[in-house]
Amino acid sequence: MLSATSPSETATLLWPPPATPSWNALLHHGVFAVSSGPTRFLSTARTNHRLRYDPGCMTAADTPARHFQARLAAASADAIEHRWTDPNTVLVIDNWCALHARAAVTNPFEARVMRPVAYHEGATG
Repeated sequence: MLSATSPSETATLLWPPPATPSWNALLHHGVFAVSSGPTRFLSTARTNHRLRYDPGCMTAADTPARHFQARLAAASADAIEHRWTDPNTVLVIDNWCALHARAAVTNPFEARVMRPVAYHEGATG
């Protein structure tokens, strides 16, 4: 979940990658080098049922991963835009099935504050 206490001019983009055999092959077989602070590891964009892609910390390490990046860039025109027009808005995203990203910033002076909220099924207190 993402939460915004005040409106923002910068939208959040959402899109599920198309469920075609060629996309699935790229998701499962394209290898990325992932840098997470001091930790570095190799991963595909989809492991088991989890979808992961963050161009800020993932670098394509092979041809299928580079094809995935190119196809995703082309598909970004089809993203659904969530506009943060009302204060105290919450957006629920299934991170295992959909990708999300910040749209291009139109007002560089805007103070956009997003608060991530995690929910773990079966978690208690």
